[in-house]
Amino acid sequence: ELGRKVKYDLMRIDINPDTREWGDPDLLLSADSTGLSISFPEVAPNGKYVIFCMADYGYFTIGNTSSDLYIYDIEKESYRMLNINSDETESFHSWARNSRWLVFASKREDGIITLPYITHIDENGNESKAFVLPVKNPEAHLTALFNYNRPVFVNGKIMLKQDVILELLKSETKPVGFDTTGIKVR
Repeated sequence: ELGRKVKYDLMRIDINPDTREWGDPDLLLSADSTGLSISFPEVAPNGKYVIFCMADYGYFTIGNTSSDLYIYDIEKESYRMLNINSDETESFHSWARNSRWLVFASKREDGIITLPYITHIDENGNESKAFVLPVKNPEAHLTALFNYNRPVFVNGKIMLKQDVILELLKSETKPVGFDTTGIKVR
């Protein structure tokens, strides 16, 4: 199947926000060199590290048991697999504002339900042992039918009420467009 052969590289590109001009693409890590597909790069707010997923193929890591988390040191231009991975899927991840905590989705409990795990990242890019998001009742993760597909750290109160969110989910979808006029590629 063609989809299992598709692999993605890790790249970066500068953009000048004043002129809206793009720079030249820069290859950081190639799928050819790793043998794996790279997806969902997330730069730490302090600009020192990039966390990303690597899997046997593709980019939809939440459904790919080969997906693991890796860290790329921007200054040293090196990467390594994080020690927080399990035999099951590790995927979508998000940095805390202070670049010291990472939350990620993992199916390590049963290979089916995705739960949010948290790890501390020190100033040298080393991670601590990951732990599942604490809840009042630890049994809740085992009995609830909730899947935490895209956990993110949130700073501040969420102003939308649950009933408003539910109504939005039930409402008719609207097409989304992107204004690319004025963006120049050199």
